[in-house]
Amino acid sequence: YGHYYAPHDISVRSWSDNAITRYERAHQMGIPFEILKQADVADSIDNCKLLFPRLHIHEPKCKTFIRALEGYRRVYDEERQIYSQKPLHSWESDFCDSFRYMCQSVGRTAPEMTSRDFDRLRAQALYGRDQLPFPFNNDPRYDKPGRF
Repeated sequence: YGHYYAPHDISVRSWSDNAITRYERAHQMGIPFEILKQADVADSIDNCKLLFPRLHIHEPKCKTFIRALEGYRRVYDEERQIYSQKPLHSWESDFCDSFRYMCQSVGRTAPEMTSRDFDRLRAQALYGRDQLPFPFNNDPRYDKPGRF
């Protein structure tokens, strides 16, 4: 929260936009992206598998994302009778690629964030800022605007 991360290809020049990069355009608009390094697909999928048990996915609001995760798969090579190392490029891959980049940025969260702060942010994501459940409501520590 409070940081914006983008994949490595945000630095690619867009010749249709006066040869300016998407990173530069975002910077002009006041969005301070931190660029993530290009990672091996297999390694970043393994990273997602490690982080997955720590995640909470709000099922009613994320049905399409869940279907994308379920449909994400590798291509089977009939001739060699093995699965390729790269996943099949389909509509699911766009969702899953963004998920991979999100998992890559998880380790870059604020080191001063406590588990209570994280729980508070999770509750805000689930319930909204104005409808927080106990123990987060009526806590003066979290009533300061701009805290998160």
